[in-house]
Amino acid sequence: MRLIDKTDVTYYESTFNEPKKSWEEVNALWRVVPRNQKDVTFWHEIMMFDRSTVLTHVKVARTMVPSGEEQNIDAAFIFKINEKGLCTYFRQWRMLQ
Repeated sequence: MRLIDKTDVTYYESTFNEPKKSWEEVNALWRVVPRNQKDVTFWHEIMMFDRSTVLTHVKVARTMVPSGEEQNIDAAFIFKINEKGLCTYFRQWRMLQ
């Protein structure tokens, strides 16, 4: 199932870096996830939404591979969704706890 619009995307992996502006760049970020983390648990709460924008509070627990370091992340995600239901904008603010 496709979640991100392949023709129109602005994706901030980090608020402090330039956004990814193509499907290929976003896909490259996510391709490494199965190789560098395991035992991922994810919790979210929708804080606000309207027809095209969603703000969520997110908590993630994961184990990094190969180090075995356990991480807990507290974050806020904002998504913008187009009329096709695909994400065209993503930005996250996160911190390790």
